[in-house]
Amino acid sequence: MNRGFAIASLAACIACSGSGIDPMKFDAVDAAGQDLRAEAHTNDTGSARFDERLKNFQTAIADADRRVSGGREKAALTSYADAAQMYQYFRRFRDLDRDAIGGMVLLRGANRPVALRYAIPFEERGGGRWVDRKTAMDMFRREG
Repeated sequence: MNRGFAIASLAACIACSGSGIDPMKFDAVDAAGQDLRAEAHTNDTGSARFDERLKNFQTAIADADRRVSGGREKAALTSYADAAQMYQYFRRFRDLDRDAIGGMVLLRGANRPVALRYAIPFEERGGGRWVDRKTAMDMFRREG
């Protein structure tokens, strides 16, 4: 989850270094993102407050969306929104734990394109695609 959030923070910093951009518009988003990142790294599945932190991050992004103007600010906000999406995928794969057989999860429905989009390694067996849940979680942590 580090890379995606780091990219979002870097994008915001770069955007704020240009003229006419107010870095204060991103303070709440950055703080909520840091809280969420810390929760995601508390253990293999994130803490019990993870969903609350994710909602706070998404709310901060939505609030900032009403205040940003210009292409640079919008690009920085888009980077934060992408990081929030990555954390949603992290939560999705975390919640698949109950379906895991030996740590492997059968990819079904909306999870298949997510796994393909982020190049999560999978095995094909029995006509289905299976991913190691822990590997997927680790990849989302690195990406986000």
